[in-house]
Amino acid sequence: HERLAGEGRQWAYTTVLTFLTRLEAKGYVASEKSGVAHVFRPLVSRDNLLRQKLVNLATELCDGTASPLVRALVEGQRFSADEINQFRRLLDELESPAAADQKRRKRRNNEDRR
Repeated sequence: HERLAGEGRQWAYTTVLTFLTRLEAKGYVASEKSGVAHVFRPLVSRDNLLRQKLVNLATELCDGTASPLVRALVEGQRFSADEINQFRRLLDELESPAAADQKRRKRRNNEDRR
């Protein structure tokens, strides 16, 4: 409740408690009662939750194929050079190890020439 208030959200304590109780019922958080306060802790990381939701979305909208969803997410977005390099490394890792190694060596050679 305090964290939400610090972010400028004006939710009543009972609203926050209801929201967290629903998340607990879905298995996303766990709680302990500490005195008069409820203490909640996450059971699922943000990355795992995002991954799970995107898989569900791809299943629902794209017949289980992620590529149209990924394209829709990145088209028209502006990414920093660092983010683009991270994407390239991830794509390299997803390719066969030999092809990924070859591309990495080629990219390093090109970067060294600059």
